[in-house]
Amino acid sequence: MAEPFRSALVSQRVLDACGHYFLSRFRNTWDGTFMKASIAAWRKSIELTSSGPELPMRIRFLVIALTDHWYCTEDPSVLSYLIATLREAILHSPDDHPVLPMNLYELGESLRIHIVFSRDLGDLDEAIFSLERAVSLTHSQDLATLSLYMDTLSRALSERHFRTEQVSDIHRAIERLYFLGTLLDTRYEVLQNLEDIDRAIECFKEAMDSVPDADLPGCIDRMDCLARSLRNRFGSNKDLADIRLSINWYQKAIGVMPQEHPGLPQMLSHLGIALRASFRYTEDLAEIEEAIQHQRASINLTRDSDPALGARLCELGTTLEAKFSQTENLEDIQQALAALRQAVEVTPKAHPAMVGRLISLAEALESRSFVTGEDIDAEEAIAMLKDQVEQFPNGDPRLQRPLLSLSLLLSNKWSRTRNPEYLDQQIDALKRGVEMTARGHLGTWMNSLALAYDEKLKFTKELGDAEDALAAHRKAIDATPKGHATLPVYHASMAITLRDRDIDEAISMRLTAFELASELEGYAALPVWYSGLGRCFVRRYSVSREAIDAEGKAIECYQEGHAQLPDCHNSTGDYYILRFEASKMNEDRDNAILHFRLAALASVGSSKIRMEAARKWGKWTAGVDTESAMNAFERAIDLLSEHVAFEQAQSRRHENIANTSGLIEKALEWLERGRCLVWSQLNSLRTPLDELRVVDPDLANRFLRVSKELEMLGSERGTVMPKVRGLDIEELDQARPKRESVDLTLEWKRTRRHTLRGQGGEPIHIPLPAFSLAKAKRMANRIREQLGMRGIRARGFEALDEPEGADRGLRRMPARDVYSLEQALVDLWTHAVKPIFEGIGGEGTTKERIWWCPTGPFVFLPLHAAGEYREGGKVATDYAISSYIPNISILASRSRTKLTFKPENPGVFMISQPNTPGQSKLPGTTREIKAIRSVLEGERVNCVHLEGGEATKSATMENMALFSCVHLACHAMQDKSEPLASGFFLEDGRLQLSEVIKNNLTGGDLAFLSACQTSTGDEKLSEEVVHLAAGMLAAGYRGVVGTMWSIKDQYAPMIAQSFYGELLRLAQVHRSALHVDGLYAAKALHHAVEELRQKLGNSDDALMTLVPYVHFGL
Repeated sequence: MAEPFRSALVSQRVLDACGHYFLSRFRNTWDGTFMKASIAAWRKSIELTSSGPELPMRIRFLVIALTDHWYCTEDPSVLSYLIATLREAILHSPDDHPVLPMNLYELGESLRIHIVFSRDLGDLDEAIFSLERAVSLTHSQDLATLSLYMDTLSRALSERHFRTEQVSDIHRAIERLYFLGTLLDTRYEVLQNLEDIDRAIECFKEAMDSVPDADLPGCIDRMDCLARSLRNRFGSNKDLADIRLSINWYQKAIGVMPQEHPGLPQMLSHLGIALRASFRYTEDLAEIEEAIQHQRASINLTRDSDPALGARLCELGTTLEAKFSQTENLEDIQQALAALRQAVEVTPKAHPAMVGRLISLAEALESRSFVTGEDIDAEEAIAMLKDQVEQFPNGDPRLQRPLLSLSLLLSNKWSRTRNPEYLDQQIDALKRGVEMTARGHLGTWMNSLALAYDEKLKFTKELGDAEDALAAHRKAIDATPKGHATLPVYHASMAITLRDRDIDEAISMRLTAFELASELEGYAALPVWYSGLGRCFVRRYSVSREAIDAEGKAIECYQEGHAQLPDCHNSTGDYYILRFEASKMNEDRDNAILHFRLAALASVGSSKIRMEAARKWGKWTAGVDTESAMNAFERAIDLLSEHVAFEQAQSRRHENIANTSGLIEKALEWLERGRCLVWSQLNSLRTPLDELRVVDPDLANRFLRVSKELEMLGSERGTVMPKVRGLDIEELDQARPKRESVDLTLEWKRTRRHTLRGQGGEPIHIPLPAFSLAKAKRMANRIREQLGMRGIRARGFEALDEPEGADRGLRRMPARDVYSLEQALVDLWTHAVKPIFEGIGGEGTTKERIWWCPTGPFVFLPLHAAGEYREGGKVATDYAISSYIPNISILASRSRTKLTFKPENPGVFMISQPNTPGQSKLPGTTREIKAIRSVLEGERVNCVHLEGGEATKSATMENMALFSCVHLACHAMQDKSEPLASGFFLEDGRLQLSEVIKNNLTGGDLAFLSACQTSTGDEKLSEEVVHLAAGMLAAGYRGVVGTMWSIKDQYAPMIAQSFYGELLRLAQVHRSALHVDGLYAAKALHHAVEELRQKLGNSDDALMTLVPYVHFGL
C-alpha cells in the first residue's frame, strides 16, 4: 500500500468510498496506516476532479482527514498541509457554498495555532480575516455555530493585541463577544435554554475582563447586559452568587456614570429590579428599601415625555408591592397602587407593555384586598384581567401571563368567599394555559392546577379530584429538570395534597423538598416549609417534639421583624400546649406562654394572629402570674384597635369587631378603649383644630391634610398624632361634663355600672345584682317584638285596616297578654336605673344632666325613659335630663370643642320630603318644617328650607357646610352591614353617611334627625353603636337628636316646634343671644317630650310616641 491507487482505472466512486472507510477504521483503531490511506484516497480523488460542485466537497473530506491526523500527531508539517488544503478548499468554493464558512473558520483556527510554530504575524492577520469572513457568512439564528466562530475570532484579536498592542484589536474582540452574548441572551429569553444564558454570561464576562478600569465609562451598555444576564440566570437557578454579581455590576456601572449621563435613570431602575429579585429570595428589608430608593431616583431623573417613564413607574410599583408582601404596611401598597395607576395612565392603550402593566396593577389590588378584605379591590382586579384575557384568541402566547395572574386572583377569591364558581373559573384558566405551554415551561402551570384541584377536593371530597391533583403534581415534577429552583417547590406542594391521604408520604415529600433545596443557597421558602412539616408531624403524632423542632427552625430562618414570625411563635405555643395537656409538665406551659408573648408583642405581622396570641398568653398566665395576664389582655385590647385600622373597609372593621367581642370586659379603661372603635377612630379625625392652631398652626394644617388624604394614612399619621396628643390643650379631666356619665356593662350573671363623675370626680362602681345579661337581652327582644306587632316600620307608615285619620306609624296591638312597653319601662327602672340614681344621689329636687354610655343589650333599652308611668310613680325624666354617648372619648372631645360661630354659620338648614321617589308619603314633614319656620323666622333666625325636587344630595351637602344646624324630616335607612352606607332619602337618591363625613363639618353644632330609627343599633355589634345618630357625631356635630324607632308623623311637628322654641329661649336666657345653640338641645328635647306627654298621658300608645326621642352628644 506504499503507492495506493496507482491505477488510473480506479473510479472516483471507489476512491471516495475508500477515503471514508479508511478514516472510519482509523477512528476505531488509531492505526496511522489507515489515516495515511484515507488521505491518499482523497488526494487521488481530488486530482481526478477538474472542477464542478463535487470538488469543494472532496477537498472538505480531505480537510477532515488531515484535521484528525494533526490532532493525532501534532506534527507541524501536517498542520501546514492542512492550512494549504483549506486555502485550496476556500479557493474552489463559491460564496453561497454551505461548507465555505466552516472552511474559513478552520483556516482561521489552524493559522491561530500555526503562529506558535511560525512566529509569523501574517498568520494571525490571515486568521482574523478568515474568521471575520466566516462570521459574516453565518446566519444569526445559527447561534451555536456563530458562537464558536466569534469566540475564536475574539481570541485571535486578543492574541494579536497581546503581540502588537494594537488597541483597536481589543475593542474589536470585545465588540464581537458583546454581540455574541447579546444574541445568546436573546435566544435564552425565547427558548429558556440554560446553556444559552451560561454561554452569554461567559461572553460578557470575557469581554469585560479585557477592559481596563480607565475604559469602563465606555462600556456602560456591556456592563448592563452582563448584569441583566446574571439576573436572568438567577431567576432560573436561584444561585445567590449570580444576583449578587448582578448587583455589583450595576453598582460599578452607576459608579462611573456622571449625573447627567442619559443612561443613568435606566441603570438605577435596573439596579432596583436586581435588588428586588434578591429581596424576594432573602427577604432582607434593607435590600428592598435600597431598591425603592434607586427606583425613585430613576423616576425623578426621567422626563414626563420620556417613553420609559411608564416602565419605571411600573417597576417602582412592583417593588413597593414586594415590600408590602412582607411588612403588610398599608402605606406601601397605597404607594404601589399610585405608581402603577400612573404607569397605566402614561402608557398608550395599544402599547405592547400595557398588558403587563395592567396585570401588575391587578395583582397589587389583589394584594391589598388580601390584607384589608376590601372586596371591591379584588373585583376590580379580576375584571381587569378577564378583560385582558378576552382580547386574545386561544393559542396566542400573550395569553399566558394574564391567564396565570387571573388564576391566582380567582384562587384568592375562592379562599375568601368559598364560592365554588371562582374555583371552577380558576381551573378553566389553568387548563387553557396548560394547553398552550411547551413542556419546558409546564411545571408552573401544572403545579398551580394541582393546587386548584386540591382546593376543590376539600370542597367536594370526591376521589376524582384527588387523583387529578396528584396527577398534575407528578406532571409538574416530571416536566422540571433536575437542579431547577422550582423543583423543591413542587415537592412541597405535592405534600399538601398527600397530607389528607397519606401523611407518611406527605412527610417524606416535604423532606425531599428540603433535600433538593439544600443545594440552593438561602432558599426563602424554607421557613414556610418547616411550618408545614410541623403541622404534618402534629397530624401524624398529635403530640410531637418534631413539630416543635420544625417550627423552631422556621423561626431561625426568619430575620427579626419579619411579618410571619408571630404566626410561627403562635403555632409553637400551640404545640407546647398540646404537650402540656398530655404531660402536665409546667415547663411546656411556660414555653408556650413565652412564645405566645413573643407573638403578641411583635410590632409587625397579622394583627388577628397577634391578638389571638395575646388572648392565649392571658389565658394560660391567668392562674400563674396575674400581672402578666393583665398585660396580656391589655395588649389584646391594643391589637383589637389596630385590627380595625383606618385603612380597612368599614364593613370589614365591623366584622372584625363582631369576631373578637369577647375581649372587652376587663375594666372601665379597657371598656372605653375597646368599644366604638370605628366611630372613635372617625372621631379622632375631627380633632378641635381651632384650638390646635392656636398652639401650632403648622402642625394643625399638616394634621388636617393627612386626615383628608385617607389613602396616605400610614406612617405619616403615626408621626403626626403623637405630636398632636402631646400638646397640652385640654386633658380628659378638664373636659369632663359637669354632671355624670354612666357606663353600663354586663356579665353573664350580673350587671356592672361604672359612673364617671364630674370634674375631678373618681369613677364609682355600682353592682346591679337583680339585672343580668339574659334579662337585658330578653327585655330588648320583647320590646322589639312589640314594635313588630304594632307594625312600626318607617315614618309615615299607615296600616291598611285602620280608619282614615288614625295614628300613622302605629298599629293597635291585638288583644292578648303581651309584655307591654309600660311594663318594660317599670322593670328597667326597678332593676337598673333607680339603683344608679340612688348610687349617685340623683333623686333630689334638681334635675341632673346625665350621659348614658350603654353596652351590650343596654344599647337597645330606653334608659332615659325608665319609670313607673302611673299616678304617683317615679320616672327617670323627673330626676334627670338624659343624653347618650357612644363612648367617653367622644363626650370628652365634644366638651373640649369651643364652637365659634362665623357670620355665615349660624342658622338652621331644613329638609322636608313629603313625596320621596320610591318611598311612602310623609305629608307631616311639610307641616313640621312650617311649624319650625314659624318659630325661627319669628325670632329672625337665619334658616333655609329645601323640599321635594330642590332637596338633592349636592344641594344638601352644600348647605350643610354653610349652617351650624340641620333638620332632616325625611325617610332614612340604616345599613347594618355597611354602616357608612346608611343615610337619608332625598330627591335624587340616598345621601350616605360616608359623604357627610367626607365633608369635614368642623362647624357642625346640632343635627335633628326627624326620621325613623336613626338611633337604633345593630344587635350583633352592640359595642359599636352602629346608627345614624352616632354617625352624625362622627361627622362633626356636637349633638344629635334622633329616634330609637319609627316616629308618628302626626306628632312630629309638635315635638319639633316645641323643641326649637325652648332652644331659643334657653339660648337667650343663658347667652343673651337669639340663635340655635346645640348646647341646650338635651334640655329642649326634654321639655318638648314632657310637654307632649302632658297632652297624651301615660298610655302604652302615648309612650310609643314619646319614648323614641333621644339626644346624643354634648
